This record gives sequence, structure tokens and C-alpha cells, in this order.
Amino acid sequence: GTRSELVGGLVVGRSLDLSSTYYNPGGLAFVRDPGLLFTTNAWELQAFDFEDVAAGDLDLGTTRIRLPPGIFALQLPFSSEQHRFAISAVTRFSSSIEASATRIPTAEQVAGTPGTGSSALESSGTFRLNEGWLGPTWAFQAGSRVGVGVSAYMAVRSQSGRSQTIQQIATPQSTGLTNLDVTEFSYWNVRLLSKLGVEVDLSPFTFGVTFTTPSVNLGGKGEVLVNKGTTAISPVDSTFVASLEATSQKDLTSSYKSAPAVALGASYSVGATTFYGTAEWNGGIDEYMILDAADFVIGGWG
Repeated sequence: GTRSELVGGLVVGRSLDLSSTYYNPGGLAFVRDPGLLFTTNAWELQAFDFEDVAAGDLDLGTTRIRLPPGIFALQLPFSSEQHRFAISAVTRFSSSIEASATRIPTAEQVAGTPGTGSSALESSGTFRLNEGWLGPTWAFQAGSRVGVGVSAYMAVRSQSGRSQTIQQIATPQSTGLTNLDVTEFSYWNVRLLSKLGVEVDLSPFTFGVTFTTPSVNLGGKGEVLVNKGTTAISPVDSTFVASLEATSQKDLTSSYKSAPAVALGASYSVGATTFYGTAEWNGGIDEYMILDAADFVIGGWG
């Protein structure tokens, strides 16, 4: 919710509104707000830098202002004073990056050896990531000070990326180089996970703890494309050299994992001022393949 955003999401230890379905399900037991919530009127500035993406120390960068991910939550009508039920949709990630650059250095700058000639270097990258969580929440108020709850989420993720570099060198000796490097992938995936939470109200102190389970993969599909080729005429003996790496694989099975996490939060109120704090630990995941593409043959002539 917008109020939770204004304190940086550090509300694991104190519920402010229906956004507790995500931050701490146990806090839903203390929410007395109207039963509908939208995140509104927030903006964020993002800046991305990619260093040395191609020969000649070519860098890419982009900056943008956008609406950040938000949350929609609805308290269900059969909630009671002790038991509360809600459903929420959380946009966990929503990112789109496009960056490109072009340089026209000398052939010597690119190759790193003395010589004459001209060259052109172009690189671009496009990356997109979207992930949303949807699911119900149940919370129970145990007495006047303790709330416990659980949110069960279905997570839907889609991600794609394409990077491309084109490099050309020509010399007065009728020698040169042309290099193409294109890598592209895309996939979607569905998985399940849960968030369990407890909140304790000892006003003016409040405390909270949450545990996010590892995800269970349900499945998904994806595809990859690799198109890398080099053709060159040697300036030493004018021999022709060429190589090609190319594959297009579709209908691949996707597998995505997310780690367990534990968060601790607290708040303290002094008059009209409240201080919030949250710390979170995220577990690790062993290396794995999201898309297990098959090996392919590299061709070369020279």
C-alpha cells in the first residue's frame, strides 16, 4: 500500500493497511481499514549501467522514471472480528531496460595492434522482467496482542533478454573483420510459495516475524537463440577465416526457484512519530539451469 511504501516497506513489525497480506500476514488480524486497497501516486527513478559490453571498452547506460510495482488487496466479506480473510495481487517485479551505443574507433584501438584502417562498433541490449503473486490470506487474532497469518501465493514470472553486438574493421590492404554476436532468450514460469507471519502489539512497541517458504515449481516454457559469426581476412597472409555458432531452440521446459527468507521487524511510537525497522535474511540456491538448452555444433573454416 502507499503508506507502507512511504516508509520503504519496513513494516514487517507493524501493520498499516491491507498490504500486510504481503509484508506480514499476521498483521492482517489488526487491520481495521476499509476492505479495499490500491497502491497509488508513487514514482521511482531507475538508472542502469553496463560496462565493457564489447571490444573497445564500450559501455551502455539508460535512465528512466516510472511507476513502481504495486499491490491490490481486498478483504473478503466473510471476515469476522477474530478471523480475517483477504485476497491480494502483488506486482513483485516489473522492469524493462533498453540500451544501445555506437562507436567508430580506429582499427588500432579495437585490435590493440598498430595499423591503419577504420571500424564501426554497435551494441544494444533489451531486457524485460515481470513477476506477479496472487493468492488468499488468512489471519487469526489470538487475544488482544498477537496476530498470526499465512498467505499462499501463485507466482507467475516472465523474463526475456536480447543482446547484440556488430563489429566491423576494414584496412587499406583489403583485409578486415566482421563479427556478429546475438544472444536471445525468453521464458514464462509458474510456481507456488507461502508467507507465514506473526505480529505482537506491545504498544508503543510492536514486533513481527515472517517466513517465506522456498517455491515449488509448477512448470513453464521458453526458448533460446544464439547467432554468433565471424569472418576475417588476415592482414598477414590474406587467408580467409570464418566461424559460426548458431542455434534456435523452442518449446524448452523452464524451471525457476526462489529461496527461503526470514524477516524481523519492529516499530516504536513517540506521540505522532513512529520509527520502523526491518531486517531480512535470504537463503541461497545452488546453481541450476532455468532453460536446459541442448548442445549444438560450432562450425569453422580457415
